[in-house]
Amino acid sequence: MDCFGTGSLVTRMTNDITQVQNLVSQFVRGMIRTGMLMFGSIFFLFRLNTRFGLIALCAFPLIVGCMGLCLTKANPLFTRLQAQLDEINAILQEDISGIRVIKACICEGYEKLRFGKANGALVCTQLQMLTILTFMNPIINILIYVVVALILRVGAFEVAAGAATPGVIMAAITYTTQLLNGIMGLTMLSQNISRGFASWKRVKEVLHTEPQLQDGSFDGQTEQHGKIEFRNVSFSYPGSDRMALKNINLTILPGETVAIMGATGCGKSALVNLIPRFYDAAEGTVLVDGVDVREYTLQALRNKVSIALQKAELFHQSIAQNIAWGREGADSESIRAAAQAAQAEEFITGTADGYATTVAACGSHEELLQSCKVYRDIYDSQMGKEELHA
Repeated sequence: MDCFGTGSLVTRMTNDITQVQNLVSQFVRGMIRTGMLMFGSIFFLFRLNTRFGLIALCAFPLIVGCMGLCLTKANPLFTRLQAQLDEINAILQEDISGIRVIKACICEGYEKLRFGKANGALVCTQLQMLTILTFMNPIINILIYVVVALILRVGAFEVAAGAATPGVIMAAITYTTQLLNGIMGLTMLSQNISRGFASWKRVKEVLHTEPQLQDGSFDGQTEQHGKIEFRNVSFSYPGSDRMALKNINLTILPGETVAIMGATGCGKSALVNLIPRFYDAAEGTVLVDGVDVREYTLQALRNKVSIALQKAELFHQSIAQNIAWGREGADSESIRAAAQAAQAEEFITGTADGYATTVAACGSHEELLQSCKVYRDIYDSQMGKEELHA
């Protein structure tokens, strides 16, 4: 997320993947078909008349050169086009998620201009690309028609000399037409291949990105429970030279409640994000139950931590499913107990279908988020008891 951004990832997972799929499917079918048409036509032209075959063969390098020149100019535009799609998707994602803020600040006009500017740049790039590719087809057609004219010219002399018949000339024109069909198919195929390879490079960037957080090996079994300690911790966000936290020393004992207060941007969220290891500290050590968080497996560490984020996110499921999110076989009593502990029971029973009410996609309700946290604590405590009993 930090490397690519939401808009770019959405584009790569949808549009770029589609382009790669088209590349694979069309490359296999198209190359076989066009290859057989082109080389078969030239082969039979040589069998029919060596001169006709040489005429077609001499035009072949010119046709390939024309295609190569046009695609060389178009390839950078394919990459730029996908990057501009990234920008448009990012703007759409921001505008949709922040629609209330935009309306409250009366910034609809500004956002329209911002989207229009990004969309205009995309259209401009698309037109540049289409202009280049539009010139390619007529030039190739001209070269093919020149070949046909030369075959007719040479054929006329051979018919006059009695070395060939009109039927041979017509057969040569037919093979040349098939050659034209093969080359036009290759032209269309080459455009899709070029765009597909540009998209594949972008998909490959995501697939080959190494996670910044390397999993530890510790399974999380500790004698202490609930102790958090920061030792000389400094932290800066990826790509930033400014330290969000510097030389922090803090110990939170089991059972303690600690409030961290400060101005916006002073590093409160950054401090909390280091505990479940959303990021690693640049300097110093963060310990949970006396063990460096970098030594835990990520699953073991995050099983120890329940977190209610600053922005509540709920999923397009029922209220009960949101509370018991990720826990298979959740019983209604535990779900209800979690809702009551988070003071969400009154709000839930006031809805049309109670716990079966479907939450709007990406909804936000602090009470429900707290219920999820409480249910997780209940679930984990029950699992711990079962393990001890076993």
